[in-house]
Amino acid sequence: MNKYENRLIRGNRLKHVIKKLHDLLKESKAISPNYQKYSISNTETCLYLYFNQSEGYAEKLRFDFYSSKEPLQVDEIKMYSLINYMDDIINTSSNATKRQNLPIVFVVADKAMKSDMTKKVFTDKVNTFFSADEYRNTEYCSYTMSASARKDRVQKRIKLLWDAIN
Repeated sequence: MNKYENRLIRGNRLKHVIKKLHDLLKESKAISPNYQKYSISNTETCLYLYFNQSEGYAEKLRFDFYSSKEPLQVDEIKMYSLINYMDDIINTSSNATKRQNLPIVFVVADKAMKSDMTKKVFTDKVNTFFSADEYRNTEYCSYTMSASARKDRVQKRIKLLWDAIN
């Protein structure tokens, strides 16, 4: 865990889910070793956005969320299913697993699961969307530049990715 572990009340509630996703990110062949050092931060961002899908994910918002004493309802089986649903993307797509993209993919994966999209179809569509040539020329990419954690940019990226794969 990170340096805030003892203060992160909700983080402790989610520690098993955080560990599973963190381990998957840490072991991914698609993520460069230089980038893997951010895997805990990425994990916390993914889970924060999952529980706050109408928000952005600035660091203060994430810290306040994980430090809150309010109860948090967590369906760990559903969370593990979602992580398993995404594991092929995490292991194959270097663009989808970038810091600014992974939380968006995580939220969209939840939507795809709810709409009964198969894991293979979801993986293929997300990998196609984030393929090197296509990705650089999308409206989505323009929203990943500076201030990418702002609410309006996060919400636009969720919508653009969902529209593209749905």
